[in-house]
Amino acid sequence: MITSILSGGFAGAAVVGLLFKFLIKNQLEKSLKHYQHELDIKKDTLQAEIAVYAEHAKLQVTNHRQKSIAALEAVYGGFIRTSLPRHGFKNSYRAGLINASEEDINSEYFRLFSENFQAFDRAFKSVAAGFACLEENAIYLDSELENQAAMALREVNSCYQKWHAEFRRSYDSALALFRDGALDQKNRTMNFVEFHTCLCADWNAITGAVTTAMKLKARELLSPPNK
Repeated sequence: MITSILSGGFAGAAVVGLLFKFLIKNQLEKSLKHYQHELDIKKDTLQAEIAVYAEHAKLQVTNHRQKSIAALEAVYGGFIRTSLPRHGFKNSYRAGLINASEEDINSEYFRLFSENFQAFDRAFKSVAAGFACLEENAIYLDSELENQAAMALREVNSCYQKWHAEFRRSYDSALALFRDGALDQKNRTMNFVEFHTCLCADWNAITGAVTTAMKLKARELLSPPNK
């Protein structure tokens, strides 16, 4: 067919030119379709990869939030457990001592000393446990909160050492009087209620700011994230 067209001279040459244009156009359209198909595949692949990455990033953020909340809960719990009343500090005599003998009252007096020394021992151990808990979870706390918590625990420990020393002095004084047979209502000077009240006030003053900061941070993390 092409030979026939070529033999037709100029008119045939024009037709050949058109035929070549048609062939080139057809080939170009095929190439464009193939190229577009490849682009669509790449686009779909990229979108899928972006979706996977976004989901992975979302999971990482979610996991970090969950771990941060768990860390705050643990550290906050560690602080709360350093409170002396949680360790069984007794601040009042047993009932039925109104008409009791001096011997019975002295026995109750020393029972309170004994039980409260044990409460102090448990409280000191809880402070040590609080430090350990803070160290284990510090990676999920911001530096400011971590430092605030560590400082508060050190202050709680110092506070307990101060009050324990005073408690010990009162006990030693009572024991010396008892051994001399001179311990009675006039010199049973330890006021367990007042002691307990003052100690708790000190503990609240030390821990109030940091426990409030931890609660606010936990509530912030528990709030739905902004979209």
